[in-house]
Amino acid sequence: MRLWMHGSGPDIPAAVRVLKKAGFEAVVGNQPQLIAEANHAGLDAYLCSGAFGASGRFAAENYLARDINGKPQLWFNSTCPNQPEVRKANLEAAAEMAAVSGIRGILIDGARFASPASSRNPDAFYTCFCPVCAEKAEQLRYDFDLMRSAVQALYQWMRGGTAERLLPHAQRLLDWFSFRRRCTTEHLLNFVNGVKAFNPELAVGIYIFSPAIAPLVGQSYSDLDGQMDIVAPMIYRCYNAEDGPATLNHELAAVAAELSRCVFSPHSTLEILSVLTGLPLGGGLSGADIRLQGFPTDAVGIEVRRARSMLPNTRNLIPIIQLDDPMLRHSIDAALQSGADGVNFFAYDHRLLDQHAPMFEEMANRPAGQQP
Repeated sequence: MRLWMHGSGPDIPAAVRVLKKAGFEAVVGNQPQLIAEANHAGLDAYLCSGAFGASGRFAAENYLARDINGKPQLWFNSTCPNQPEVRKANLEAAAEMAAVSGIRGILIDGARFASPASSRNPDAFYTCFCPVCAEKAEQLRYDFDLMRSAVQALYQWMRGGTAERLLPHAQRLLDWFSFRRRCTTEHLLNFVNGVKAFNPELAVGIYIFSPAIAPLVGQSYSDLDGQMDIVAPMIYRCYNAEDGPATLNHELAAVAAELSRCVFSPHSTLEILSVLTGLPLGGGLSGADIRLQGFPTDAVGIEVRRARSMLPNTRNLIPIIQLDDPMLRHSIDAALQSGADGVNFFAYDHRLLDQHAPMFEEMANRPAGQQP
């Protein structure tokens, strides 16, 4: 079984020794010392690239996404995903990464549009309606004005409007999600091609939203099947930090909060989300309960099976799950029994590695293909 770790902690040599002893195969991190130590120990080293970072000159307001009301929104410290200069800078950074010696590949993170939990301001999800996106929509033959009207109707419905006013916009809402998907896929394929053009031997992968919520941000498993060498769904079922972009419990709690503002009761909201996502929701819980308590470990298996079904031509499905999951063994087993090729962990913690060392060593020594 393949074990990967994201991060290494401040004492890199000690971390690499711990990972090697526990049977890990790979580590993801960008420090030159980590790459050197991993190479020396016989671990594979992977770099992690951001996508649309709003830092440096890109922190300026004109690069930010615009919400349905025309206001700039900073989400996950990211810009509008269609900004040409931001995209160009990301591809140039990827080419520089591809020149780093001692690495096996590069994973991209944050390549998406805003999610419901990407910002504490829920309006950030209703993006992007900037002039750059308007021009991009025209190039892709979408009616930008009609999409904006549809999202405006959705936004108003979430705040107490009537379903009758929303229903006529259904097709244009689908267009909005389709537009986000096409823009995201375009950049991701450019990223893959850029890295491969520099070094075709490097593996290229993605930290991607879990299947239940990936369509909300424009990420498509089907579009990436056979294109990405590594697909790493972020299946964080019970993330307990105050903010949790990309995590199942925070994202779906944020969706539940929107739906229940003036539209549905908390109970009805979770029933609807359960039908839409195929995830276990309900039992009298509220959206706030979901955020605090998270999902059962069954959710990990459900999401891995769904990912596997959409990736028939992808050899490396390596979901990343929480190292601090209180039901870690059960979550790992759920992933492996559902078709994962290995498991990645977020993030390095020496105490937790010590605690789980016997389990990791047993897993690493398990014959290939043997089920938990």
